[in-house]
Amino acid sequence: MSDAEADTAPPEAASPSHPRHAQWVKEQTLAMEIAHQRRIGGTLRDAEDINRAALERLEARKRAGVEAGREPEDVEPNAGRAAREAARDELGLTRQIAPVLPVASSPCEYCGKCLRCKREARVHAIHERARQGDQFALALTWELVGAMLAHQARRDFKLHDGRVVPFSRMLLDGERNVAFLEVASGVCDRSVRLLGAWR
Repeated sequence: MSDAEADTAPPEAASPSHPRHAQWVKEQTLAMEIAHQRRIGGTLRDAEDINRAALERLEARKRAGVEAGREPEDVEPNAGRAAREAARDELGLTRQIAPVLPVASSPCEYCGKCLRCKREARVHAIHERARQGDQFALALTWELVGAMLAHQARRDFKLHDGRVVPFSRMLLDGERNVAFLEVASGVCDRSVRLLGAWR
């Protein structure tokens, strides 16, 4: 038997009352983290660091609970959980879970022909021209960025021609989104003299 096999926690250490339970938890979580890092292209060191940080957070939460006068929370055995849920069912306290509804995918799936796709392609073209040093494209890019930040912060935004988009007074997210898309379309319209027609 190798030293590595001798150092691993026995299967009975899965019980929270076992003296080597902490070692068993560490080995199990590390094995899961290593498998995850392999899937995403990480290293063994990444898995160890992430696992160590997660276990330290868990230990800190347990210590904070003890300091506040609560007992450390152990995982409830499945039998106890099932009995508790059965008791809730008998008392009529079980919550009904809302059905999961599928979200409709985008109708165009980046078709390149609809207004949304054309607007996105034009915005990318404006950004590319700005990166190449075109000052007009840079001004359009700054206007788009300013409008986006104002939209996210729910603040009013003043357009190049002096008009104000009142993001702060729009109560619904959909209303703000429509207003932002109008600003973006206006910027795309102003780019016609630079990049040609886009609609």
